[in-house]
Amino acid sequence: EVGESAFSQNKALAKAEMPKLTYAPNSLFYSCTALTEISMPNLEEAGSAFFYCGGLTSISLPKLKTAGESCFAYSTKLTQIDIPNVEKLEKMAMYALKEVSFPAATAFGSGCFIDCESLTKVNFPLCTAISDKMFFIAQASVCTSTLKTIDLSNITTIGTSAFEGCKALEDVVDFSKVTTVGERAFRECITLKNVDLSNVTTTGDYAFFRCWGFTGELNMPKLTAPGKYLFRECKNITKVSAPVLENMSLYMFAECTALADIDMPVLKKVENFSFNKCEGLTKVDMPTVETVVAGAFSNCVNIATVNLPNVKSIGGTVFNNCSLITSISLPALQTFTGGAFSGMTGLTSYDVPLLA
Repeated sequence: EVGESAFSQNKALAKAEMPKLTYAPNSLFYSCTALTEISMPNLEEAGSAFFYCGGLTSISLPKLKTAGESCFAYSTKLTQIDIPNVEKLEKMAMYALKEVSFPAATAFGSGCFIDCESLTKVNFPLCTAISDKMFFIAQASVCTSTLKTIDLSNITTIGTSAFEGCKALEDVVDFSKVTTVGERAFRECITLKNVDLSNVTTTGDYAFFRCWGFTGELNMPKLTAPGKYLFRECKNITKVSAPVLENMSLYMFAECTALADIDMPVLKKVENFSFNKCEGLTKVDMPTVETVVAGAFSNCVNIATVNLPNVKSIGGTVFNNCSLITSISLPALQTFTGGAFSGMTGLTSYDVPLLA
């Protein structure tokens, strides 16, 4: 056995051979910047053993099962890693790493590949959850992600900020098992193409914010709990279908400027600014809706017709700057906020018994 920091900051150490070592403790080779070669064929567990080993370019640990937090962190030249039997990895921070395969891994710690901007290929067939910040590009001003495609065939849960800032990510292979998408999971993945949302029931706030690559129709047959700002600024979406959704979220489709068709047959509530600046909308046909909150359709400048026969409550400036609406009928209205009809400069007639 060897103790923690045993070779720490040894700037002359170039090669380490330890054929019997099964556990490498924290900081074992911390900042051994000249270390370029290691041989530990029986190593099974490691702490932050190779932290700041700036000379390592490749590593092979065939029996390693557990890699602790920062095990290989800031080994900035490490482009290849062979740890086929590792079952769990914590934060890696290996910025030069290009292709990795973890055939035995079932769990990854938070931020495992954070700011790994050189990463182009990842394989983890046994993993069922993407951890928080797993591929997060935290230093977006200096890091440019190169990860273009990823296979999520067995994934059911995606954590907070899992792929946030991965602006090169284009394709997700098989999203069909995913049921939960965390906050900001794909925020500003600006090239990401449509994903299969057929089993997604719950999302966090900003989950797909500024996913400009989303085009055409989004079909969400099981979505019941959407986060705020969910698809805000997804400017190429043209149609949304959510057949079981009853309550929308704040700014859910705000600034989806191409959105023209809404299919939500059981919808009860439209939240604040849910469709703000959806310039592609020409009509509102929501016969099941009972509550429309402030600003819901504000700045939807091309809406001309409105069908809300069962609305009981309306907030302020719901149709602000919707000048093409000339008449409106709200036969079931029971309460409204001051300014509910403000900004409707084209309105010439209304049928609202409450105001009679």
